[in-house]
Amino acid sequence: MQITSEQEFNRYSISLADFEKASECVAEARKHLPNELVFEALLFMAIIAYYRPFSPNEKSKQNLKATSRLNLEHLIVPSAHEKEIHIECETLRNKALAHSEIAYNPTSLNSSTGVISSKRFSLLTQQFDLDGLAKLLKKLEEACHSKRATYVHQMRSNPR
Repeated sequence: MQITSEQEFNRYSISLADFEKASECVAEARKHLPNELVFEALLFMAIIAYYRPFSPNEKSKQNLKATSRLNLEHLIVPSAHEKEIHIECETLRNKALAHSEIAYNPTSLNSSTGVISSKRFSLLTQQFDLDGLAKLLKKLEEACHSKRATYVHQMRSNPR
């Protein structure tokens, strides 16, 4: 699928920056032990940056300078494992990282004893495929570069 508008080109440019930031976070996380807070913070940021292009962005329909979001399948043909990573990032971002749903942050009160129990969500307790995310990010970065280059070529070949 080729880019047909400047708004799409702008979304690919913004998304490329997000994917590159996520890749930087993954690379930096690898320098730390997977039980360290800094590892968790970098993984947290990598997931947020990775998923930003796929969540709604531009709310105003007036003077729209960029399309609202990307669709994974418009960028690449993802493998089953890449789809799993994508869905896991979506779930973590939407339910545990950017928001705090009770399923990921359970809390309860024992009314007879007055004991409050809570379990804070942590990426350190998850089995997250950091290598798989890194590979997926590289594919997405390449796809964004390719789509932008194709659009620039189209614009230069057919000046208005």
